[in-house]
Amino acid sequence: MKRAVRPLRRISGQIGLLIVLSMLAVNIIATLAFWLDHQYRDPDDEPRTLTYAARLIAGTPASDRHAIMSALEATFPALRLREGDESAADGTTAMPSAPGAPARGFPVSGAIRDRLGADVMVNDWQDGPEPRHRRVVVRLADGYVFSGRVEERRRPWVGPAAVSLSFVVVTLTIVTLWAARALTRPLTDLAAAVEAFQPERATLVRETGPAEIRDLARAFNGMQTRIAKLVADRTRMLAAVSHDLRTPITRLRLRAEFVDNDANRAAMLADLDQMGAMVESALSFLREGRTQTSKARVDLPALLRTIVDRFSDMGRPIAYEGPERFPAEIRPDEIERAVTNLADNALKYGTDARIRLVPGVDEVTIEVVDDGPGIPHADRDAMLDPFVRGDAARTMTPDSGFGLGLSIARAIAEGHGGRLAFDDPPAGRGLIVRLVLPIA
Repeated sequence: MKRAVRPLRRISGQIGLLIVLSMLAVNIIATLAFWLDHQYRDPDDEPRTLTYAARLIAGTPASDRHAIMSALEATFPALRLREGDESAADGTTAMPSAPGAPARGFPVSGAIRDRLGADVMVNDWQDGPEPRHRRVVVRLADGYVFSGRVEERRRPWVGPAAVSLSFVVVTLTIVTLWAARALTRPLTDLAAAVEAFQPERATLVRETGPAEIRDLARAFNGMQTRIAKLVADRTRMLAAVSHDLRTPITRLRLRAEFVDNDANRAAMLADLDQMGAMVESALSFLREGRTQTSKARVDLPALLRTIVDRFSDMGRPIAYEGPERFPAEIRPDEIERAVTNLADNALKYGTDARIRLVPGVDEVTIEVVDDGPGIPHADRDAMLDPFVRGDAARTMTPDSGFGLGLSIARAIAEGHGGRLAFDDPPAGRGLIVRLVLPIA
């Protein structure tokens, strides 16, 4: 049993099954349509049969007409043929119309008369309680009278064939769309999971669908788990190394204080300060944007003005442009760190720097603008990588950074579900760094 079901778990087996079921459905519906078509009675069937009967009787000798009528009654029992019937149900005599005169009452009577010719008289009346049942009386040219029962029917808008064809098309379309969705939905879920993939955490995909897609989802889940473990191990190792470096740096700082040569002591302390700053930057990069702390509703203008005031107190003036109040759901410590890094870069490479807050419908943008040399378009993607500096010189100086400011800002932006982007000012000189954050 399992061997028989196993091929149906694969995409090829499911598509083949869909084709077989579709063909089976077409055959069943075609058979049903054939049966309905044979059950369908054309509104002209009975008038046409009555006309043929009249022509047959007219061409038959009088001695044989009774036998012909008996045969016709047996062949077409629905017509209820009778000889010499000229009386209505109320007992009155209703003679057929005179030759050449239009038939009265039932419209089919006129159609029968037109088919039989001007020398035949035709009339009709209601036969039974149903108004649609009419008895049509025919008097031939030689005076022979007979009648038949005709049911008045309206011709439908469409026949059984058209109805069946429409049903086939609609049914197969619905089945095909449903099957296609069932086959492609696991692929759509997998594509969305790949698009939302984050190295820091694994979001497992449901292993559903055909066997090939389940195998692919299982492999993707395993890859996510391995990558997340690799990133976690790397982060843990680097954080441990950076943290453990603080102790020897502190010991070296204490020993440097006992160096008699003032110049050597100052140089050693400067190098140790730089090493300490590098360690703190590395720890910050490993930590920022990866925290699981919850967001808080904060007034962004107040936060940005605090950063501006802090730079002004250090003698590095920077201006704020934007609304007076604008609340947003953020992690304030991280946003403060990101904007501080961007503002520090702006003041390091330019003389005039501004922080702008640009609210939007679904997003809010924090812009840091400077009038410095900017970043060439070809180098902008690389500048977001860790430990990549924009300084032309490769030597480390007390004023040079470690190439982590933009990387930390991008990590914080992505941790909030936003992004970091570069743009050129309208004046052409300088740089605009945009920190775009979702409002909700």
